[in-house]
Amino acid sequence: MTISQICKISQEVERNELLTTVVLDGVYKKGTKEADGDFVLRVTYPTETMKVLIQQVTEKLAGKTHKGGIVVRGSYGSGKSHALLTLFHLCADSERANDWLRKWDMPFTFPENVRVAAVQLVAENAENLWEFLFERLGENELLSTISRYPSREQWAEIGRKKPTVLLIDELEAWYESADERAVQRNALQNLMEAAELEGVHLSVVVSVYGTNDEIMAVLNRTHPPTLDVGTAVDRWRIVRHRLLDDLDEGKAREVVQKYLKVYENLRDHLPQVQDFDELRKEMEQRYPFHPHFLHKVFEVYGLIPRHEMTRGVIALCATLLRRRARERDFILAGDLDALDEEIASDLRKLDPQKVENAQKDLQERCKDIPYASEFLGAALLYSVGNQQGISEGEMWMATLSPGRNINDLRDALEEVGRKALFFEKQNGFWVVTVEESLE
Repeated sequence: MTISQICKISQEVERNELLTTVVLDGVYKKGTKEADGDFVLRVTYPTETMKVLIQQVTEKLAGKTHKGGIVVRGSYGSGKSHALLTLFHLCADSERANDWLRKWDMPFTFPENVRVAAVQLVAENAENLWEFLFERLGENELLSTISRYPSREQWAEIGRKKPTVLLIDELEAWYESADERAVQRNALQNLMEAAELEGVHLSVVVSVYGTNDEIMAVLNRTHPPTLDVGTAVDRWRIVRHRLLDDLDEGKAREVVQKYLKVYENLRDHLPQVQDFDELRKEMEQRYPFHPHFLHKVFEVYGLIPRHEMTRGVIALCATLLRRRARERDFILAGDLDALDEEIASDLRKLDPQKVENAQKDLQERCKDIPYASEFLGAALLYSVGNQQGISEGEMWMATLSPGRNINDLRDALEEVGRKALFFEKQNGFWVVTVEESLE
């Protein structure tokens, strides 16, 4: 059985039309995926962090808590904008929102008369923090009364009229090039303080990297809940939810069992596997992606400064599904074939020089060696950045499958090691190198 026979892969993946980069201001542009609330909620998996965010917003709107300010923190591409986009559509249509909450067994509700405004400060080249927000709420009259910046009372008036949610994206990046920074800080301080007032049904969700000390000092004055979307332990569920429409769990378990039988027969070669029952559980949960592969991919994307984190992992996994689902029964690290241009394009974002070196070895020195592309592909994943490389046990995990003989794999690995110029063993780990091997 192949993955395509077990899983129903999303049409977005099949057509290479996956929405990976969210543009929050797209909610105001007809015809965009961001403006399609049904689509956004369908592709959104509510991680535990997302559930906490939704609970905090709904409780503020219902008057159950006075904490109205929320900071959504995360690295580049970690899902901050997607979190705000999801909140926008939950607030914009309470009936649809509450249906979605029930589907995911969340005991929260959005009131019917919520109004919401969002701003992507950088993309929209906002002159100040507040103008777009007031206009999108229809508060032009109140906007006209503002002097230098909104007072605490002017912000609070918004929340006294109706339950209101304000979503502010890319605050720090915008602030760093903004005019009159002191004015913007004062406006933000007043907004966060207004969201703390009793009787003011105003929730403010701000996305940040957490790197600008001046902005963080203002936000932290009111001690808002700070949620890090980039560290959610169930991020792997986002990947599966985004890329698969359905799968046959019974068939997936059959495949998992075949792999486990191979692993159990080769226990001495896989010292990193301590608990086979836990491995079985993880393989079934994460199918069609091997848990060792998925864990390493998240780790690698987290190591690369200002890289795409969850967004990058989703894009890479989508590419692998599109390229491998009809021929593979599991996605392993060895499926990262550097000679497949679509896969190589994703890998170059991590380490272009090592990808080029792996390609040279595969094209010029190792093209006739069985499994060479798998060895170099797995080693690439474990070599980007300053990683030490891939252990022999993990190399077998990245390349073993039912029907393969580990002795054949070992012989091929040793041959690649002898012939390749940019692939060598260092301190017991196989690495793709920048410089040619001296051996």
